[in-house]
Amino acid sequence: MKRWLLYPALWIGLAAAAVPPGYQGRPYTSPQAIPGRLQCALYDRGGEGVAYHDTDPVNHGSGELNYQPGHCEPGVPAAICHFREDEGVDLSYTKQMADFAHPNFYSPDQRQLYIGWEADGEWTNYTVDVGAAGKYRIVALYSKAANTVKFSLNGQPAAECRLPMDTGDWHIWNKADCGEIEFPVQGTQLLTLRYSSGNNLAYFDFIPAGQSVGKEGWKMNGFVTRRGGRLFEGETPFRFLGLATPDLFYNEAQLLPDFGNHFPDEFEIRDSLETLRQIGATATRTFGLSVQSPRDRAPAFILGPDGRYNETAFRALDLLLALCHEYGVRLIVPFLDSHSFKNIRGFDEFAAFYGKPGETFFTDPQLREAYHRLIRDVLNRRNTVSGLLYKDDPAILAWQPANEPLRYFPYRGQPQNERIIAEWTLETAKFVKSIDQRHLFLAAGGDAARYLASGDIDILSEHYYQYWDQLRGGSGDIAAALQRDAAAFQGKKPLIADEFGMSDTPMLRRFVEALIGSDVSGGLLWGLRPHRRDGGFYYHNESGTVYSSYHWPGFASGAGYDEQAVLALLREAAFRIRGMAPPELKPPEFAPVLLPISPLRELRWRGSTGASGYDIQRAPAETGPWTVVAENVPDAVVDSADVIGYEDQWEAFPPAEPPALWRDTTVKGAGPFFYRVAARNAAGKSPYSNLAAFK
Repeated sequence: MKRWLLYPALWIGLAAAAVPPGYQGRPYTSPQAIPGRLQCALYDRGGEGVAYHDTDPVNHGSGELNYQPGHCEPGVPAAICHFREDEGVDLSYTKQMADFAHPNFYSPDQRQLYIGWEADGEWTNYTVDVGAAGKYRIVALYSKAANTVKFSLNGQPAAECRLPMDTGDWHIWNKADCGEIEFPVQGTQLLTLRYSSGNNLAYFDFIPAGQSVGKEGWKMNGFVTRRGGRLFEGETPFRFLGLATPDLFYNEAQLLPDFGNHFPDEFEIRDSLETLRQIGATATRTFGLSVQSPRDRAPAFILGPDGRYNETAFRALDLLLALCHEYGVRLIVPFLDSHSFKNIRGFDEFAAFYGKPGETFFTDPQLREAYHRLIRDVLNRRNTVSGLLYKDDPAILAWQPANEPLRYFPYRGQPQNERIIAEWTLETAKFVKSIDQRHLFLAAGGDAARYLASGDIDILSEHYYQYWDQLRGGSGDIAAALQRDAAAFQGKKPLIADEFGMSDTPMLRRFVEALIGSDVSGGLLWGLRPHRRDGGFYYHNESGTVYSSYHWPGFASGAGYDEQAVLALLREAAFRIRGMAPPELKPPEFAPVLLPISPLRELRWRGSTGASGYDIQRAPAETGPWTVVAENVPDAVVDSADVIGYEDQWEAFPPAEPPALWRDTTVKGAGPFFYRVAARNAAGKSPYSNLAAFK
């Protein structure tokens, strides 16, 4: 998975617009082009004090380390191993043994040159050819510390580049949006990179401001807009199919005793977004912001009245929004949930902060003001990762007033209360638009005629479930229901099926075909659960039915609801609705991470997105010889028939770790024994994981 994060863009000021007179340096080969990639190792020629400054004359990489055994790896030419070895700037290249023997936040190119062994006050000069004047985002490929590096342009301070996170190791790499610079004119200019100790620096991409480039050239082309009954991204119609991701910024269940996994970490967020990317989805929908309840021990987003928020929770949402730019996924975000599920509380608990019953949430003036304050605070929050205000972030497709307000329990089945909720929705839309005119507003079901007439509501949405419709006495024909709604709204406002599912596979196929064949803008199958950071997946059963959460790419354990076939048809449809054929599957890109082995010889590993199974090898020593002891082992180990009991077990007696994924029952002797794991799918295998030992 490629790794880009956004970070606050800082512009220092206009620099002079030409190479300073008398500069004696010259490009390494030719001026490096902007927009484009500035390779750090290709600093100008001219020597110490002219093209660079280093605190000592020794090149500690090319001229020292890479002469040691094993550091000029087989097949790597001397021109790479000993690049510019006679100059003082310390250079090396990415090596199999150091940089690719573990997962990276962003995988660099093989034999990527970089500056290392940095010291405070060092700098390098680059003659650059600026193709167009203007502001540019700066994206860094770096490792280690969360430092600030600086750029000067033609001898004048021009930008600060804040590397957002410590990667944890000199050879764990990350690619991050770190700042902004303005080039006042085009043409040849002198760019100076000033750095301090604590990083390896490979390159900096300079991207025209306002252009967000993600995986495989995907661009987040500004905000999605509405024209009549259709959505557009720029001049291109915006349509999507994918999965709803209710746990995208908090995990509701299977929480550890210390709740350390309540808010997803970067791995879990990336796993969800990479799943959506592989499926072909360009949008998804989350649950609303959770509200604290005395019945829950897990911390929520909203901790109390009058703007008491959980900063840790919001930072998880910050990271999610920043990563959406990388993966090309836009979010539909409800402000609250109407329900009162464990760890996902909503209207009742919000009203209780102010001593009010939940039924008054829609009409009480104090609660209305408190709800508006929440909205105002969310829209005006500045993302701690990207630096963007939420109201200025194109990663958000649309705001929604709440999840399923029409299904709020005291009002459920009472048609006379639809008017109350419609008026509340219209008032909410007007308030949101008074602060944020750039994002779309998505109504969450209700009085369609009033929503179509409103200038503040952009999109209508409905939920379609065969199971629930049949339970209420309906036919369960959700495809026909979608077609009726699409015909009613056609040419007026877009319709999104922001939840559909709990249906047999033939009905889902009919539903998807009906959606693609209509003007419906998008649909989201309910619902995805990602890999856990401590091995396996999260699971969720839907109300005691045969339906449970989906786990990509589908496993035999999900046979009870035809998981593999459903996800296969969804992937084909997700690309087709965008006018594309599904690309060929690729082998899992990253190796799994093998976790410490239990005393019972139980193995757990952090899974690889898109892997259908894992091959396990064992050896008596770190160097081998390696023997295959298991092949194509799945990491979705909870059978669909057992999910209810699995959830109940976690609720009653939360374990310290998830179930083992595989146990070695064949090994004999006291060891030590060493293990490694590779991910696989129909297209091939990943590299092998790190080693873990059992003694």
